[in-house]
Amino acid sequence: MARISGADAPALTAALAKHATVPSYKILSHTNNAPAKAPTVIAPEPSQEGETEEQLEKRLHGLMTQSNVVLFMKGSPDVPRCGFSRKIVDVLKAQDVAFNHFDILTDESVRQGASRTKQKHAENY
Repeated sequence: MARISGADAPALTAALAKHATVPSYKILSHTNNAPAKAPTVIAPEPSQEGETEEQLEKRLHGLMTQSNVVLFMKGSPDVPRCGFSRKIVDVLKAQDVAFNHFDILTDESVRQGASRTKQKHAENY
């Protein structure tokens, strides 16, 4: 591309003319609506009575793979319900990390299952 130092309008105009291209495509549709915002909240699946260990593992796996970063926390990023959750949200936001979250207080089996999964993985290392 080009590097322009200071307020050099002619150089900026020349660089834009050199690097900007107008795409040649035919517009097939038009809307004035803004794009839908992607969800950042992972809705909890209803806890199931008598859920087997395998079913819970599958549900946890589904929750963990919905985004590159999923924060299992108490509360939500806007209203964290513990100091640790608040600190982690602040760190992620400060680093501009896009993340989804899951409120573990809404689903006791996920809360307990995530704890067991973490313990099982720690034993493997």
